[in-house]
Order: sequence, then C-alpha cells, then structure tokens
Amino acid sequence: MFRVQSTICSVGARVARMTALIAVFSVFVMAQPTPRIDGGLFYLPPTESLVTLGGWGPPTWDPLSEVWGLSGSGWAALPSAPVPLTHTSATWDSSRQRLVVMGGVFTEQPTLGFDGTTWTQIAGPMNTGMMGPDPELIYDPARNEIIGCFAEYGSANQTWVLKDDQWSKLTLSTQPPGGMDVGFVYDEARQNAVWFNGTETWIWNGAAWANANPALSPSTDMGFFGMTYDSVRQVVVLFTKGETWTWDGSNWTKLSPAHSPDDPDRGFFAFGYDKNRGVAMLFGGEPAQYPYDSLYSDLWEWDGQDWRAFVPVVPVPDWFLY
Repeated sequence: MFRVQSTICSVGARVARMTALIAVFSVFVMAQPTPRIDGGLFYLPPTESLVTLGGWGPPTWDPLSEVWGLSGSGWAALPSAPVPLTHTSATWDSSRQRLVVMGGVFTEQPTLGFDGTTWTQIAGPMNTGMMGPDPELIYDPARNEIIGCFAEYGSANQTWVLKDDQWSKLTLSTQPPGGMDVGFVYDEARQNAVWFNGTETWIWNGAAWANANPALSPSTDMGFFGMTYDSVRQVVVLFTKGETWTWDGSNWTKLSPAHSPDDPDRGFFAFGYDKNRGVAMLFGGEPAQYPYDSLYSDLWEWDGQDWRAFVPVVPVPDWFLY
C-alpha cells in the first residue's frame, strides 16, 4: 500500500512539474512582437541577443516604439524607444557600449543610444535637406566612428560621420547612387563597409567610396533583400527571393542550400547576425503581392550551410529536475 501511494505521489509530482514546464514554455513561445516590417534586427551585446526596434504594421500602419530582444530561448520585451521608429537602422558602438539608433522615412529622427536598459538622446534631428531620409548606419571600430548613408527616392546619396555626438556631412567626389532600403554592413575581416542596392556593390574604406564591380552579383529589387555580416565565417551574407549569397571581399558567390525560408519572395523583412549563437536570423516581412495586411511573424536561421525554421530552446528550471 505504501509503495502504491508513493508511486501515485511520484507520478502526480511529475505531472505537476510537466504542467508547470509547459506553462513556462508557453510564455516563451507566445511572447513575441506583432507582425511588422522595417524594424530591423541588430545585435546587442549586453543582452546577448538580437533586437528589433519599432517598425510598422496593420491595421493602422503607425510607426512603433516597441523593442524586442531575440535570443536562443525566444523573444523578450525590452524598454521601448522614447520615440516611434520605422525604417530603423542601428549599429553597436563598442567604444561607448551603446547601440546607436535612428529611424527615417517620414521625418528626420533624433539619434538615440540604447545600452539594453536605458535610452538616451545622442544628437538631434539632422539637416540633410531631404524629405525624411532613409538612414543606414555602421560602426567602424578601426576608426572609432559611426558612418551614416542617407538618401531618399530620386536623390543622391549623402555620407555623414558621427564623432563626439555630432553629425558632419562629408564632401566626397564619388558616392554610391541614391536609393532607399539598401544594405550597408561593416566587414570586420577587411575593415571596410559593404554597400549594396540590389544591383551595385560599393566599398567604403574609411575615407572614400569605390565601386567594386564584381564579375558576379545578386540582382534584386530594393526592399526585397537583407544583408548582414557573419563574423564566424568572415563573409557578408545576403538573402533575396529564395537566393543566398556571400561576399568575401572580392566576389559574390551564390550558394545552394537544401532548404530556404517559406515564401522566400517576401519583402521588407528583418535580417541580422546573432554573434552569441553564430547564426544569421530572418524575421517576418510582407508578401510580394498585394494585399500586404497579412504580414509574416516567422523566424528562420542560417548556420552557414542551410536554413531552418527557428525553434526556441527553453531553459529547464532547476525545480523541474527534482
């Protein structure tokens, strides 16, 4: 009789622990940002996670101030930005230990700093002379400065530098063509920045721009590709319409993975590199065809060899083991 009661109690305890663990797992899985576009994915070292900042989505299509962190265990809400952001660009300033953030498109936004806990204003709105420029930011650790590319539809590209919390426009004889929703990432291995607009590849060496003119190149529409730097494999990774490409500093190479994200023909998705896990992550986007009200909220990861749907790894609490 005692053994039966002990067994029943043991089974009951296990069921209770399993039920509690399922509840914990549900919290991790269900906590996630609403579907959106133009929020970006940027690595935030203090939280060892990627963050998506702002963006916009149906039904009102108002810019958002929400901030979410994405780690191997899933999404977690972080302190909201002080202003709504969309077409967001951000880069980690390792010297000052802050994520430098700027939104664009509708009005010129202030430059913000975020350390994972607290938001600060670094600089006020810039006088670019554009009607809501689309910013692209990189941090150059070799020169300890933030470089910003700004453009609007039908305008020439502008290159700015942020030093001592002040933006200054650079006067350059040669620059990439104007364009919005371009890719601009820092290549750590070669200590330069790679700019791509869907057809052309340009390199910023810290002082001047040069058209790389590679023999082979991706060809896609602006807004329908994502680009990030893979620090483990030391290549730039680009995804567009079911195609995965890498840039090694000289040439683009089209890869042939066995799998690809569902509906690869999506646009305006977020794409970033998780340095903690060594994978590139793709989040959401919108269908290529109208209507656009049904946005995606799925997550995919690229490990350098293949794509797979992201499945969060929920840590098992100590109490579950006893």
